[in-house]
Amino acid sequence: MGVSESSSMAHIVEINSLSAAALFIQMISYKAVLGCGTAFYYKRGNKLFLVSNWHNFSGRDPITKEIKSRVAATPDKIRVHGHAPSDLAIIQEVIFDLIDADGSALWYEHPVVGSLVDVGVLPIPNEIEVRDIDILSAINKVDPLDKWPLKVGEQLLHLVFLFACLMQISFLSGKQLFLPASLALIKKVYR
Repeated sequence: MGVSESSSMAHIVEINSLSAAALFIQMISYKAVLGCGTAFYYKRGNKLFLVSNWHNFSGRDPITKEIKSRVAATPDKIRVHGHAPSDLAIIQEVIFDLIDADGSALWYEHPVVGSLVDVGVLPIPNEIEVRDIDILSAINKVDPLDKWPLKVGEQLLHLVFLFACLMQISFLSGKQLFLPASLALIKKVYR
């Protein structure tokens, strides 16, 4: 018995909004990529923030404060590879400044213990339009009956962009690396 045309068509796979909220980021110094990591957007009122690790924004070890880059540089910008909420196959790239003209950080650290928390928060300027999915919207899409307001002191799981650095190496070197089938779309986008 032959396969009907309708059964041979590709299945539509829905991507969990929490997966889409996890963002691949690259730390940049004078146009050179220093490293990669993960982040997510957090919206509070009408203000949008990029949340990542303190060591990503600073380029330093959070305990020793030593520079982490092999070229002894710290990032001055961060490149965010995000998804358009209307079409997760569309990757949108945005670059944000991490320091101002005077060399002062534009991002915040914990007001009491600083880098010991290893979390940094970068306010996104209102004039920059980011159409990405923020973490609370993603959480609410997973369970729309349970709105989850974040409060100080609650535990928060930082979503990780798996194989991000491996993909960056593949992209920057132009070499074909073996990646699981689930990452095929991402590999295509970064070519």
